[in-house]
This record gives sequence, C-alpha cells and structure tokens, in this order.
Amino acid sequence: MSDTSRAPKSAEGVPGDDELAATVALASLPEVGPKRLALLLALGPGRAWEAILDGDRDTVAKALGRHSRRLDDITRRWCAAARIVDPREVLDRHRSAGVTILTPRSLAWPKRLSGDPDPPPVLFAKGDVSVLENRCAAVVGTRRCTPYGRGVARRLGSELAEAGVTVVSGLARGIDTEAHRGVLGAGGRPAGVVGSGLDVPYPSANRDLWSRVGSEGVLLSEHPLGVGPRQWHFPARNRLIAGLAEVVVVVESHRHSGTHHTVDEALVRDRPVMAVPGPVTSPASDGTNALLVECAVPARDALDVLCLLGLGGGRSRCVESSSVGRSSPGAPKCPPDDASSRSLLDALASGPAPPERLAVLTGMSPSALASCLERLVQSGAVAEEGGWYSLC
Repeated sequence: MSDTSRAPKSAEGVPGDDELAATVALASLPEVGPKRLALLLALGPGRAWEAILDGDRDTVAKALGRHSRRLDDITRRWCAAARIVDPREVLDRHRSAGVTILTPRSLAWPKRLSGDPDPPPVLFAKGDVSVLENRCAAVVGTRRCTPYGRGVARRLGSELAEAGVTVVSGLARGIDTEAHRGVLGAGGRPAGVVGSGLDVPYPSANRDLWSRVGSEGVLLSEHPLGVGPRQWHFPARNRLIAGLAEVVVVVESHRHSGTHHTVDEALVRDRPVMAVPGPVTSPASDGTNALLVECAVPARDALDVLCLLGLGGGRSRCVESSSVGRSSPGAPKCPPDDASSRSLLDALASGPAPPERLAVLTGMSPSALASCLERLVQSGAVAEEGGWYSLC
C-alpha cells in the first residue's frame, strides 16, 4: 500500500484538495450511495478513508448499521477497493475531465440546497454552477409523452429561458428532453440533474444533449465518473430537482408515473407544484389532471409560471389575476385577524388553490369557508379568478 493512497485531514473552512480527494475516493467505493457516503463523511473524509483502508469494521458499521447482514462482506469489498485507489489520482482524473467537486462547504455550493431536508453529501458538476443562482423552474414529466406534451414542454423551456429562468430537469427521455431542447434553442442556460456519472450519458441517445447542457449550462450528479445508472438512483435524483427549483411544473404524467416522486419531494420542501392541463381522454394526462384536483396550480403557458415566480411584471394576466376581487380604494387594507382567516391565509401561502383544496387544508366547513373567503376578498387580502383563490 503506497503512502499516496492515504489522504490526510484537511483544514477547517473551504475543503482543500486532500479532503476533496478522500471524498471522491469514498464516493467511488462500490455500493456506497449518498446516504452511506454522508455517514462516512460525518467522521471526516480523511479519517474515514484511513479506516476503510485498514478494514475497520466499526467504521463500516456506522455507514451500514452494526447489525447489517452484509457488514463483513462490505468491509472486505471496500478495503480491497480502497487498496488499489490513489485518492489524488481520482481527484485529478475528475478535474482533467472538467468536473468540479462540490461539498456543502464549497463556495459554489447551490444555495437552495443549504438547509435541504435531505441534502447530497457531494455534487459533481460540469459547466457553470452559477446558473443555479438564477430563478429556477423544474419542468418534468413522463418519458412516454404525446406530441401535445412534447410541444408544450419545448415551448415552456424556450419561453422560460427567454425570461431568464434556469430550467431544471432530469434529462430523461420525453418531457425532460424536450424542455431542455427548448431552452437550448432559445439560447438559455439549462441545469440537468442526472442519475449516473457525468461520463455515462443515460439514455445513451441523449449524449449530445448532455454535452450541450454541460457546455451551455450545468450538469450535476451525486455520482463520480464511471458510475452507471441504477434504478434507485432516480428517486434520489428527483429530490435534487425539487430542491434546486423554486417551482416544479409537470407537463404530462401517467397516473403512476415516477414524476409523482418529484412532486412529493417538492411538497416536502414547500415548493409549489404546477401542472399542464391535458385531454381527459389521454392516459399521459391522467396524472397531471389528478394533480390539478389535488394540489397543483394550472400552468397553461410560461406566463403562468412566471406569474407564480413573481416575474410577470406588468403583463396583463398577472395584473388581472392580482386585481380580480380586490376591494374599492376605501375598503379596509388589512385582512380580518381571526383564527379562520389566519388559517386560510396560511393555506394560501404555498400558492393558489380551489375551495375544495382549501377545505382539506383548513378543515373548515363549506359554509364557513365561503364566508371567510368572501371577507378576505373584500378586504383585498385575497383575489379570486376562475374559482381559484390566491394571496394578493
């Protein structure tokens, strides 16, 4: 075993090369995964790497659980893998490939992931990470999309990019692909979050798209170079898409689509969810139409998304949406300060909703809800349009 395979501890503050080298080496171990990696890194990257090299069963137990049936097997496998790896060579290989390694202590760490309930322990990036400092909207949907869905996704990507919004997607087949083609066609700067190493395009047909996203925007992964796609990688990827975006827009989704995992992750993070209405006869719109009933705001076009982000400016629909139901200039400017009103205002803080959704969120009876909504509309605190209510 060479001395160069051992990575010393790095200083406090921004991670140094020794710490980054140990981090990438640990991430490259077989079957490590983000959760196990996070537990190892909590011990200190250099210290954890030394322990793995020495076949320390207790260190592996902290990542797997002391009573794991595979504790001895994983301890042997990680030790054997570590003994043929030089962490500095692994770090240099990533850098030579144009890959930036980010940890939560890196200056370029995406701010929206700070405080995330399930943050990644490390990110591998290719491109300009600063595009994530822009306003961000995720555009996601089914791989088995229809011509209608492809057209809507591409138009959304194009128009959001023209408005300066960074469009985030998973670069999967179907809706994700079309959204980013729209972004690139408009000269925008997309963000792709993928479920394999940045040198393993998946699907392989999207190789050119991966390259363009990495050169004109940013490509992100939790996995080091050489790691292929695995089924469990994609739910983990979806939480990052939700975490990086300010709003998640679902274009088409089958009833039991994996897209709903991204929606669930968005709701956990209090990110608003929008859905594109689709034909009631189309299975590809079953999921999106159900979301509109359950929790989502309609996204008819990019302007709806921009209005939700507060980027509609003086454009007519935003003005109309914010003014419908407002009281006259002489009416009270403060909303009623009773428990029911406060409950309703809290429910509307996450985005527009129909009365049915508000009844579920507040537990109010239909008559009490209608009365309270009327008072809030008259006070100018709440606006109504097309049967949906929103904060003014």
